[in-house]
Amino acid sequence: MFYYVRFTGHVDETRRPVGFPKEVYADFTWQVENEAELRYNINEMSKVFVGQHCMIVPKDTAQIEEPLKPKFDSRILVPLTMITHISTTTKKIVGEMPTVGADGTSQLIDGTKVRPN
Repeated sequence: MFYYVRFTGHVDETRRPVGFPKEVYADFTWQVENEAELRYNINEMSKVFVGQHCMIVPKDTAQIEEPLKPKFDSRILVPLTMITHISTTTKKIVGEMPTVGADGTSQLIDGTKVRPN
């Protein structure tokens, strides 16, 4: 089963710079065998945020980054001192999730190429 999980960092109004969003987002997809494994992944990612004392999020938090084409120069580090709390939204993904093939293109598990819309 595939799941999409959005971690929402709620920005402290007393520390929010002018023009900075009220919420920031970090999006992940996981393939898991059961809900216990999903909870484990969510807890482990939460530990990463705490251990690094930050959330690394897209600069434009209104858009979800395409997971197969990460844009490392379009991210921003938000220190946890600016965040009051982090919540999650979890959605089950129905269907097969594409992966990146050796040639860098999207493909299904059986090797079928995925064509963009």
